Amino acid sequence: MIKLKSLITEQSSDYVYHVTPKRNLRTMIKHGIIPHQCEPPHVEPPFVFMFDKRETMEDAVMGWLGDKLGETTPMVVLTINAKGLDIQPAYEKFEVVSYKTIPWNRVVKVEDI
Repeated sequence: MIKLKSLITEQSSDYVYHVTPKRNLRTMIKHGIIPHQCEPPHVEPPFVFMFDKRETMEDAVMGWLGDKLGETTPMVVLTINAKGLDIQPAYEKFEVVSYKTIPWNRVVKVEDI
């Protein structure tokens, strides 16, 4: 049986995770994490794509996201303090987006992956 307290804690994380090529860090430090349109057709407004759980991010990097980004591209994962940010659900259950630039000072950790 799942305890309600653990379910609430799991669903209300204060952190989200953004995966990006390492070469983007300099621009992000200067300008923040800027929303972009990912792939054509551009039906959505630009957004920052993130994961609301670390485990989901890790699964994506080992699967579809890793395939998309390629094995030879040095990547980093940014842990972002999401408290107070305007973050919306994405298409999939554990994916979230922000339609606004995320200031660099919200990044609490940068890790090579």
